[in-house]
Order: sequence, then C-alpha cells, then structure tokens
Amino acid sequence: MLGTIDRAYEKLQNDGSIPLLHSVANHLQDAGRMYARDTYQRVRFRARYGSAAPEPYRLIHVDPATVEHILSPRFYSNIGTYGTYVLGGDWDIARVDDYLPFYEDVEAVYGHRAVFRLENYELYHLLVERFENRTPWEETEFYARYASLAEEERWDSQRYGPENIHERFQYLDDLYERMSDGGYRTQRELVSHPTGLKPPEVDEVILCIGRDGTLIQGGAGQHRLMLSKILDIPRIPVRVFVRHEKWQRLRKKVADHDASERSAEIERYSSHPDVRHLNGSCSDGR
Repeated sequence: MLGTIDRAYEKLQNDGSIPLLHSVANHLQDAGRMYARDTYQRVRFRARYGSAAPEPYRLIHVDPATVEHILSPRFYSNIGTYGTYVLGGDWDIARVDDYLPFYEDVEAVYGHRAVFRLENYELYHLLVERFENRTPWEETEFYARYASLAEEERWDSQRYGPENIHERFQYLDDLYERMSDGGYRTQRELVSHPTGLKPPEVDEVILCIGRDGTLIQGGAGQHRLMLSKILDIPRIPVRVFVRHEKWQRLRKKVADHDASERSAEIERYSSHPDVRHLNGSCSDGR
C-alpha cells in the first residue's frame, strides 16, 4: 500500500488534486472490473466444472525443464492479463519448428497464433549465451542483430529500445544473481506491501496448457522461466492463464472419477501438475 500512497502523493504534488481524483477513480474502476470479471469466471466455471473449476490465481508448481514451448503472440493481446480462461480451437497444435526472432510479428508471417519450441526462441539463445557461456552482452548474436536494425531504425521494442537496452541487460544480470544466490521467490514473497486490489499472483510466470497437457509459456515471466531452466531450478510456481477446453474436460474427468474405476487416461495424467490436486492428493508438486 505504501507504494500506491507514495505515487498518489507524488501525483498530488505534481499535478494537483483534480487529476489525482481522476486517477483514483480510474484505478477503482479498473479494480472493480477485475473483481467483477473474476467473480463471474469463478461462478461460471464452478457451475460447469464443479470441483475441477479453474481458479484464476491458484498456483501450481512445475519443473521448468518440462516447459519446452512458447506461444506467440500471447493471449493477453486479446483478453488482458487477469483471470483464467478455457478456450477451444487449434492454438495449441499450431506447432512451428522455425526459429522465433525476438518481437517477430508471428500472425503477419504465419497468419495465425503459433507454438514454437523454446529452444528456437532468440531470447532464450541470448540468455544461454550470456549466463551459460558467459558471453558479454555486446558480443552476443542478439546484440549484433539489434545494433544493425537499430541503426536502420527498424528495431521496434520498448523494453529493449536504444535508450534502455543496457538498463535491461543490467536488470537481467541482477535477476540472474538474485535467483542464483537466493533461489526462486514468489511474487507475494517479493511484494512488501500488497495493495489488496491486484493479487501478486497476477505477475507470476504464466503458462497455457494444451489439449494433451503440454505446458506452454504464454505470457508474463518468460525471463524468470528461462533463467530457471538455465539455473536448473527444480520447481517454480506458475499461474495457468489459458487451458484448452479438451484439457479442462479431462481435468473434470479426473475430479469426478470413482477411485475404484480408474481409467488408463486418468492414470496417464494423474501426476500432471495441473491434475495432482484434483486426484485425491493434497500435493501440488512442491
């Protein structure tokens, strides 16, 4: 809360009381919409899926090494970052083996959202070069491409723009050191004073889950996920943002099944991190 109050005080000092009131009103409107949407989702999912209903900010724990795919573009470009969703379609099986350049306009190239192998993602190559091979940032393949495109004014990235790319590199160095020295910490552990309006879990590593249970990086936290893989961290908390509707139906089967009539399908997925807690076990994989 202190961070929010400090920002409000600074706005009052700089802009005056009227702009501050408008800002507070907008903030409360956003918080109200988030709360209403989350409540609606919970009620709708509970009615449809019973005890297997997706919970917007429930965390599951996964081995980073088992996350081998990344979705591009992410769903939050269409539906925001809050809550959790169950979606049909072929988004999870539109697999592409091509190299994925950083900030590639995938829909312009392929005509649809696509799933790439994480090992083919340029940003992952960059982090491996830097933290496994100990290559200076300015000597990485990414930096050479960035410098060439930036010189031609064809580089479109806010976080890695010419004015802040070195600050971004320093942030990644610091993040790697913190994770290496202090282990992986949840966002709730890192937030000293939660505001109560935005759950810290919103900013955890986001995964999507395909129809066959495939774990797909699909939103916030890609740096933390990839550094966890590089550091061989065995388990990290993640938030499931989108589940394929066929996967969600399987979760309901698991939750509803009679323990005395355990099918081969249920047996196959019983240890999946998104199913374990539905399987008569309290374990979430930690």
